[in-house]
This record gives sequence, C-alpha cells and structure tokens, in this order.
Amino acid sequence: MSTATITNTLERLEKSARFAIGVPCVALVGNDRIEVISILRAGFITLTYKRNYQVVNRNDILLLSA
Repeated sequence: MSTATITNTLERLEKSARFAIGVPCVALVGNDRIEVISILRAGFITLTYKRNYQVVNRNDILLLSA
C-alpha cells in the first residue's frame, strides 16, 4: 500500500476521532487493523494509536508502506 494512501487514511481517522471523543475509529490497511481513539484531558485532545490491538506511535503506522 502506498504512503499517500496510508497517510490519507490516518488523517481521516484522526479527524473522525477528534469529533467522537472516546469512540474508536477503525480502518483496515492491508492486513492491519488501525484504530485511533481520542481522549479529553485537561481541555486537550490526546490521540491514541493502535495497530492490531497494540498501542503504537503514529510513525509506526506510517511505516506500513515500507
């Protein structure tokens, strides 16, 4: 899968997660399940990324195209 496709998918998930606080936003990228969950803490929105149910950072997801 191309880097542009993964980036677009991730940006779409992040946008959806910001509107739906606490609701997991999920997409399938190849054989991987990507999940973005937003949490509201002290007035700030924090995004948590999961790949196949394991917490990862954003860069790990972007490396799926490599």
